Amino acid sequence: MVHYFKPVMTLATHVAISGAFTAISGTTSPMGTFLVSLFGHYLADTIPHWDYEVTFIEQKSHGMSLNFNFKDKKLARDVLRGVADIALGLAVAWYTFPGDATHMTVLFLGATLPDFLQGFYVIFKGPIFSLTQRVHSAFHTDRRLNGNTTPMLSQALIAGIALLVIALSKPLY
Repeated sequence: MVHYFKPVMTLATHVAISGAFTAISGTTSPMGTFLVSLFGHYLADTIPHWDYEVTFIEQKSHGMSLNFNFKDKKLARDVLRGVADIALGLAVAWYTFPGDATHMTVLFLGATLPDFLQGFYVIFKGPIFSLTQRVHSAFHTDRRLNGNTTPMLSQALIAGIALLVIALSKPLY
C-alpha cells in the first residue's frame, strides 16, 4: 500500500512564525536571523498542524521515493502549490525585513531549510540527509489536523498571529 508523503506545515507559515521570532528577538546579524528562523521552524513543527499533500513523493515500506508522472495533473497541482507557497513565504520575509535583501533571504532559508532537506533526503538518502531527517522527525508532531476547512483556518490563524507580532514589533512612524 502506498501512502502519499505529507510535508510539514506550509513554507509560508514557517516563514511567518520564524519572522515573528526574529522580529521579537532583536537580532541584527544575518547569522542571528538564520539561527532564530531555523529554531522557529523546529518549534513550529511541534504544533499540531495541517499539511498539504505532495503526491509525487510517496511513502513506501522501504522509505520515501519520487514518482514523477508527467501525465498526471496532480504533479502540475503540486508544482503550482509549491511555487505559490514559496512566493508567499518570500512575501512574508519581505514584509518582515522590507528593503533588507540579506535578512529577508536568510529568514526564508532558515525557516524553510529543514523542509527542503526532506526533499534531499528523499532523493539522495545519504548519511547527512538521514541525520537531518532524524532531527526533523524528532521535532515534528505526529498529530495532524487534516480535513477540509478547519485545519486550513487554524494554520491561517497561526500565520495571522505571527504576522501581527511582526507588525507590532516594527517601529511606529
